[in-house]
Amino acid sequence: MGLKDINESDFFDKLGQELISTCCTDRMERAFKCLGGNLEEFLATLDGVHDVLKYQENSNDEDHPESEAAFICNALDDSHLHLDFTTERPAVAYLLVGSLKAVAKILYFTDVEITMTRSSDDKRHFRY
Repeated sequence: MGLKDINESDFFDKLGQELISTCCTDRMERAFKCLGGNLEEFLATLDGVHDVLKYQENSNDEDHPESEAAFICNALDDSHLHLDFTTERPAVAYLLVGSLKAVAKILYFTDVEITMTRSSDDKRHFRY
């Protein structure tokens, strides 16, 4: 198999899964589980943590005005979530697919199906 035969999305999916499974040691797993009792709570809490960190970052840096939210999670119904993610680095958006799969499996013993679309209007915006 040559480099041309590697599917970029699959590569980043697997890399994201490996990243989470490697860092999820006992201590880190306990810390992650404190963010919520299920995947929806985990993502909603992570959304809030991101907002706080982003606010602190922006308030400490007068040269960069507050940017739009980059991580927003909303429940559509009991079994579907929408996650909106904005990043200047598309590779991170692709890594997130695998990372979310691994978080669901390792922390909540749940297999999830994740689809990702990239906005045609704003290439920095991704929806899962």
